[in-house]
Amino acid sequence: MSKVWISGGGGAGAGSDDCTATSADVIKGKTAVTSDSDDEPISGTIEERSGYTAALSLDSNSTNKTIYARIPFGAYRTGTSIGYPEISVPFSDIAAKTGVTSGKILAGQSACGVTGTATSDATAGAGDILSGKTAYVNGNKINGTAVAGKRFADGTVPGSATKLEFVLGNGTTIYTDYCAVSGLSFTPSIIIIVMISNATASNITSYFKNINIFPSYPETKINATRHMQYSSGTTSLESYGFKLTGNAYVTNGSFRLPAISSSSFNLYWMAIE
Repeated sequence: MSKVWISGGGGAGAGSDDCTATSADVIKGKTAVTSDSDDEPISGTIEERSGYTAALSLDSNSTNKTIYARIPFGAYRTGTSIGYPEISVPFSDIAAKTGVTSGKILAGQSACGVTGTATSDATAGAGDILSGKTAYVNGNKINGTAVAGKRFADGTVPGSATKLEFVLGNGTTIYTDYCAVSGLSFTPSIIIIVMISNATASNITSYFKNINIFPSYPETKINATRHMQYSSGTTSLESYGFKLTGNAYVTNGSFRLPAISSSSFNLYWMAIE
């Protein structure tokens, strides 16, 4: 234990040789005989710190998951309103040292002074999420209400400018127009193609994965028809059964089917998973 001789009063006392404390061990503004004062009272050099002190810097240790605050040298003996000295560290310094960013915090929430943006770009609603499933959208947990079912897509494409060879149910081939679509997110099991025309022709192609259009010809999955209405009131109907082979295909994400049409007209298509 250090020995400090405090001046005052008569009689012999301990001198510097009997002390182990130096002036660096005495509070600034106080005096004492210390080992470096040559038997004379000397002023201390320890800075007296206030109850509130700002940290000089921060450091962290990822191994033991600890943050260290570096503080000025000095004596911390003055309490704050709660009775203890306090060291202050700005939120921004803690966020920077711990890697807290807006993208790591849910939108509508905040941490260490950082406002979250995570999921703020999400646009799904309850109806877009399957019932029984949940998702976070714009910081909020959404309970899905959508009923699970088959996926569906439709659109319009121009009539083909060329013709391709397709295989009929009886094995012979003909060259005809076609409809080609890509970019689907599923494999269709049902496809309907209609020529959009203001003329007297009504052309429709249908594909059913699980139905054989003409039982006499196995694997005839495609039916293409042309229905003509004449001014005289008479009508004519052409119907072709095609096999799903060669230039005709249905895959995960795309299809190409014969479609009796004309490049002058657009084709409306509808695909069901």
